[in-house]
Amino acid sequence: MDIQHVLNTKAVLTLGKDMTFRDYAQGAFRMRGIGRGQTLHLFVIPEVDRLIDRELLAAKMPPTGASGGKRLEDIAAWLIIKQHEE
Repeated sequence: MDIQHVLNTKAVLTLGKDMTFRDYAQGAFRMRGIGRGQTLHLFVIPEVDRLIDRELLAAKMPPTGASGGKRLEDIAAWLIIKQHEE
């Protein structure tokens, strides 16, 4: 269903342990105005946060240990790694 949202809508996207980059992108782009006023807030539970660090280390990609934009890089890398595991 294509629901029209106002331009300044904020969506929440949760990150699950079995998600791939494709799943993440599909959920994010349900907001049709991303980049034109609509924003996303990403929620990550502590268990998934630790899983991200562990799997990045196993892939020889040390996590940044940062928050904000740098942590988003870690999350994107983890999601792409998981995509290629399928």
